[in-house]
Amino acid sequence: MPSVSIVLMSFNQEDYIREAVKSLFAQDYGPLEILISDDCSTDSTYDILKKEVSSYRGPHEIRLHRNSENLRGGHLDAAVRRARGDFLVIAHGDDIAKPNRVRRLVETWRKHNVSLVSSNAEVIDDRNQLLGIFSNADESTKIDLKSIIVGWDRQYLGATMGCHRDIFTAYEAMSDQRAGDAYDCHILPFRAQLLNGVYYLNETLLRYRRHGDNWGDRLADRTQSPLIAAEGFAALRLMSESYMLEDLDYRISKTELSGQLSGIRDKLINKITATIRDWVEQRNELIRSGKRPTWVARSFLDQRPLNPDLVFQSSELAEFISLLEENETQEIEKMLKDRRNEGHNVGPYHYYYAHALSKTGDRSGAIREVEKALLLDPEKADYKALLGRLYLRENKFDHAENLLTDAITLKPHVAAPHYHLALTFEHQQRFDEALREAEQAANLDSLKAEYKSLLGKLYLRESNLERAVETLTDAIALKPRASIPHHYLALTYQRQKRYDDALYEAEKAINIDPEKPHYLALASRLYVENGELDNAETTIRKALGFMPDAANYHHLLSLILQKKENIGDAIIEIKRAIDLDISNQHYPLLLTSLLSSQRNR
Repeated sequence: MPSVSIVLMSFNQEDYIREAVKSLFAQDYGPLEILISDDCSTDSTYDILKKEVSSYRGPHEIRLHRNSENLRGGHLDAAVRRARGDFLVIAHGDDIAKPNRVRRLVETWRKHNVSLVSSNAEVIDDRNQLLGIFSNADESTKIDLKSIIVGWDRQYLGATMGCHRDIFTAYEAMSDQRAGDAYDCHILPFRAQLLNGVYYLNETLLRYRRHGDNWGDRLADRTQSPLIAAEGFAALRLMSESYMLEDLDYRISKTELSGQLSGIRDKLINKITATIRDWVEQRNELIRSGKRPTWVARSFLDQRPLNPDLVFQSSELAEFISLLEENETQEIEKMLKDRRNEGHNVGPYHYYYAHALSKTGDRSGAIREVEKALLLDPEKADYKALLGRLYLRENKFDHAENLLTDAITLKPHVAAPHYHLALTFEHQQRFDEALREAEQAANLDSLKAEYKSLLGKLYLRESNLERAVETLTDAIALKPRASIPHHYLALTYQRQKRYDDALYEAEKAINIDPEKPHYLALASRLYVENGELDNAETTIRKALGFMPDAANYHHLLSLILQKKENIGDAIIEIKRAIDLDISNQHYPLLLTSLLSSQRNR
């Protein structure tokens, strides 16, 4: 059995620490070391811990430590280095672990041989009332490196993590001097990916508490306006990504895989560049609104009440989505009404409600809610971008264009509106403008496979085949299980008469998504080019199984049968094509040729 330690970190959590520590004492996995580390609390937290530890009579080994000074960002690293276990389960002083938490994390770690395991969590408030489920992921999965570089995701919440101690010992120590407030949700998953990877377990093993004064709520100034908070969090993202780059350079200097890691370094630098653009834009927007940066003591900020609307933005989306999944729309409407009556800005509520409705497929409801948000704040770029995307899906291209253009004017360095505007222009057959916006989106965020895929498709349409190959290859590297870039790369290779390469990519697309008839039709044409007529016939017949009224598929099958000298069946197929599309002038010509061949036999 591997040696396992729980590392509980506490600081000024007197209202919650007793429940937190008792939930760890009740773990059903053993043998288990429980290391409790208090970061020099100034309230009664440490006294409560001493009392609980002294009265414990269970099977686990309990060790209690108190820092002589408040280490803040360095607390986690210092606590971990005191622990003895090979596998370390992270715990916070305001959360409640379910009894099987450690056991399920250890089982998953051993089964998948990864460096870090995260899990789902129930979200509770300060009174233990259930608010929702933290992550909306459908299943357990291994997390890819690209996802971690692109940004934080609800599948790797720091409070849910367990990890091998190598994540700490294989790198330089985490401390305030290195990273300030850069936090474990970003750094630990990235470190793990450079070792043996990250696995997300879609089981709720923790009750994660949101009480309005969480550590995450104080990482940026959420006591004032949304714009001030956004600028602070952009700076924190930049700090975290810079820390990740330092860790990566350290690993490059210590490993023989420096060539492979250098490719990761390029992607990370691209992400840092995008974050810098976002941060500069947030600061410029603050300056344009008449604000100027002012540094204050952290103790002063900690004493100020949080803006309740900003606390909502970080903590209540999970509740919204959970209520929607349970069809509790009346509860959501009541929440909106109550918050409105309390005098809060309910624009963010309508915005996130729109997001949740969009995820359930209720586009008309989503449009209704985001329009309400825009009435309350008509210059909000995020609201305009969401509404533009929804109108695009409804094929209301003029409305989509106007809203997305407005969103870009307000926030020109955000990639997504450029991407959706490119899609809008593509639907309108304004291909030069679509190409311009797709290039802008890919330049702003070079790690989005969807942006690269659209750009490659547009390069193909412009017959810029070399750029199409380069861009679509990048898209596949970012998201190898996406079928669309494989399909368009096959079309590009076909145009270049690189038929073997084209067939390889066409088959890849079919393996990923075997029910796309146009993928099958392309592969059939390529089999014809390679002289593989049996494969060509089998494949186009599969396509016809999905689209029996596609005249061009019957035409292709007729050509294949003609090459196989099966003239009678070829005539039947071309007649079907003519019946389905009487306007095509090529079909009668083929029929005439086939009838002539039949007579001459």
